[in-house]
Amino acid sequence: MNRQTYLALIFIATTFGLGNDCKAPALMTPANAGEFDPNQHGGPADNFGQPGQNGTQQPGNGGTQGGTQDGTTSAAPAGTACQHMGECGGGMACVSGVCETESVLVVSMTWEANTDLDLHLIQPNGEEVYYRNRETRDGARFAQDACIADRCEPGTERREIIRYNAFAPGGEYRVFAVNYDGQEAATATVEVIYEGQTETFTLNLGAQAGEESQEITFDVAMMDAPCTVNVAGYGEVDLENDYIPNVIACENGNAPPEALKAAAIMARGFAYYKTKIEGKTVLQNSEADQVYRCSYRPNGAGPEHYAAARATTGQHPRWRGHIIAPFYVAGNVPPSPNAADPVNSCKGTGGSNGVGTEGLVTYNYGKFDCDIEMSDQGWVTNPCTRNPHNRGTASQNGQACLANFGWAAPELLEYYYGADVEMSTADFCAN
Repeated sequence: MNRQTYLALIFIATTFGLGNDCKAPALMTPANAGEFDPNQHGGPADNFGQPGQNGTQQPGNGGTQGGTQDGTTSAAPAGTACQHMGECGGGMACVSGVCETESVLVVSMTWEANTDLDLHLIQPNGEEVYYRNRETRDGARFAQDACIADRCEPGTERREIIRYNAFAPGGEYRVFAVNYDGQEAATATVEVIYEGQTETFTLNLGAQAGEESQEITFDVAMMDAPCTVNVAGYGEVDLENDYIPNVIACENGNAPPEALKAAAIMARGFAYYKTKIEGKTVLQNSEADQVYRCSYRPNGAGPEHYAAARATTGQHPRWRGHIIAPFYVAGNVPPSPNAADPVNSCKGTGGSNGVGTEGLVTYNYGKFDCDIEMSDQGWVTNPCTRNPHNRGTASQNGQACLANFGWAAPELLEYYYGADVEMSTADFCAN
């Protein structure tokens, strides 16, 4: 493509703070999720899921609904004419002069010429969104096509829209238009709306079939990681250099190195989910959330736990761009590990020492999308896309087994959360 590129530096970095002076941005609206009712006795899984100090085992991290059904209400119906955001009701945004259901990112294009223009958006991962590729795994949806196969009837509204309803991946986006039929030259107006901020651009196209406009680029900031979390009884603690290593130590402290890295990714992801999606300001030092300090490790985390946290700094699991609630439990010790068949032999079916938690484990190896089994610790929906935060429950004993056979940390998560779980990395910490 021979397109002139314009850079639109219109978006500020999104900061997720946990203090009283900060609030989560719109794309992370806290869910009103109910609590899973964990058993009220016993300690967390440790020593590859062996009994804690008091001889019992419980789920490795606490239950939550893993997201709730989101819904918005509006004082004005969709389709109402508008000139600015304030004219639309709650849960609505003014998109190209019309009140529409609010999305985290909207790219719209309007024009008046009697010609068929096509809106194209290239995501940060390089995938192109347009009329022939209407939905992507990153959450884009081609929501409105003004003219089809060159049919633009007089008086027809000339508008095309691409939406990201719940989450827009961080990075650079590129936008351009194509004059599909070239019936006449055209000037198009592009609106980019991100978390309530609107920027408008103009694209110019000549009267040639297939002619492309200049290209506009804009940036959506990567998610900023919090520097600290507030733990009940301990106050604000450093997330990466204190909380994550100590959660690893208490939850599955004697696991092999790759399983410790997986534990760090899960612990961090669960903390992100609790603080950013559920909006919790205080995390419990128990199975209700995650165990941060435990009596059987009076000296806290060791060098191997700090190393696992450092090696995975900022890493957390997502699905289709959504932060997931990475549930994990002790699970059973696999009864017959076999290097020739780790996929099947590292399952805890028929094993022991899980003390009832094996039934919560989901084996989603090689599964995609809604073929996975969702976790009973969270809100199970049909289809699964109604709750994109619930992708299953991992077994700490199973992860240790797989790690002993050479599996890397990301593979240990895919085994339980599905083959399409993504490893995302948050930006620098910022409170």
